[in-house]
Amino acid sequence: MSQHNSRAALLQVRRDIAKVKVNLKNTADRSSNAALRALRTESRKIAQLAAMYAPFKTGLLDGSTGATPSFVVIERAGVRGRKEISIELNMRKWKMVGKRRVTLAQYADVIHSGYSRNGKMWKPGKGTVEKAASLGLSPNPTSSGKYVGRLFLARAANHRRGAIEFQLKRAIREALT
Repeated sequence: MSQHNSRAALLQVRRDIAKVKVNLKNTADRSSNAALRALRTESRKIAQLAAMYAPFKTGLLDGSTGATPSFVVIERAGVRGRKEISIELNMRKWKMVGKRRVTLAQYADVIHSGYSRNGKMWKPGKGTVEKAASLGLSPNPTSSGKYVGRLFLARAANHRRGAIEFQLKRAIREALT
């Protein structure tokens, strides 16, 4: 009789362990999905902020030329089934400037670094100054980093860093409860 009870107890333990494994897997999936949703949302906000911080000359960088956005959020499969989310320039976007076809990549390379082709520091033009004024921002670097000009994508990412951390923690906490 005691052998029967021990088998029954062993089967019960195995079922309980299987149930715990399933619950852990479900919890892990829920928290991963919640974190991914938070990252997608924050990535879109970074892209919008980068467009806002981008200088204005032709409208190519800030997305004001047409319906095609200048920054796109791309999601890829990463290592070991992980997801990678990145904010990238829309490399298909281009514009005629004078008689030259300028791609967003060529233009952004010069503008984001803040240096012109001849190595001199870039200065905000009339369009950038007007855009900054319309947004209530400075056309020149400020200590807060909230200005229209160079390093627009890096500054946008830095400004959302705290929000990303907060949203990730919140999403995971909500998934676990």
